[in-house]
Amino acid sequence: NRTLLIPGPQHYLARLQRDSSVEEEIFCLDRLISKNEMQRALLDDGSAIGLSTIPWQYNGLELSEDERWVLSSKHTHFWPYHVEGGNALQFHDMVVLYPDVFSDYGFSRETEATEEILSGAESSRWANVLPNSDEIMSALLLAKAMGGLVTPHLHSGVSLILCLLKPGMDEITYEESVTSSDVFQDPERGQRLLHHLEHTFTRKKTIKFISADLVHSIPTI
Repeated sequence: NRTLLIPGPQHYLARLQRDSSVEEEIFCLDRLISKNEMQRALLDDGSAIGLSTIPWQYNGLELSEDERWVLSSKHTHFWPYHVEGGNALQFHDMVVLYPDVFSDYGFSRETEATEEILSGAESSRWANVLPNSDEIMSALLLAKAMGGLVTPHLHSGVSLILCLLKPGMDEITYEESVTSSDVFQDPERGQRLLHHLEHTFTRKKTIKFISADLVHSIPTI
């Protein structure tokens, strides 16, 4: 029955029990819900009952690879799992995005950052975002909704760095194109970022610098 493959609004809600399986968390209601119920569910962040803040993408990764496409839609540009021609496919690696809004770069090892996320506690780094970071911060919720994993640590698994680039430079590959800080709106901050990357990671790893404008434009592409 093909209609079973078309999710309703209720299928995007997470079950509130801690001991639910991932299937129960994703497909938790078998009836249509009203607009008021949907609004109430979306506004409830679960903090009143002590729920964790583990991103939905990690729950999605607990599904088998041929089931992960159920979390995709035309808007989940960063979620790598989709279905095409009846086949479940992975189109690219998981997108991990770091916003350049902190005074330092946090954990450099992906395992440390992942452990922090899976603990269910929000990183204390989010309380120390630098002033005048609104442009970058404005794109983070959209990036998460599109399936990207947002991290406050510039670790070895990061694939995109969201930063302030000069106008007309919305996407630049660090591996190939960035040789000076001239591409950044703040060259001094850009040079500091490049210095950190140069001394922490190998250029064999492809990292892209992207602008907030690029993230905002993706749903209309």
